[in-house]
Amino acid sequence: MSLFCFRFLIVCFSLLMMSAVEAGAGTGVNPGAIDQGAIDELKAGKTDVAYASWWGFEREDATAALQSAINSGA
Repeated sequence: MSLFCFRFLIVCFSLLMMSAVEAGAGTGVNPGAIDQGAIDELKAGKTDVAYASWWGFEREDATAALQSAINSGA
């Protein structure tokens, strides 16, 4: 994979994660809480959509959540 493609994928993934957090704002979901049920459904192939909030995304420091999402294979 070329460096350009890799960077493009990272930017797209980051934008997707940020938009997912914005979409989930105010839904009553505890920000920073890991949604293991949703992650398990994703890994089982029951859903095609992943949200950074499932891995405990926090706006102030998203590093751990984004790295967990990347490592998950989603």
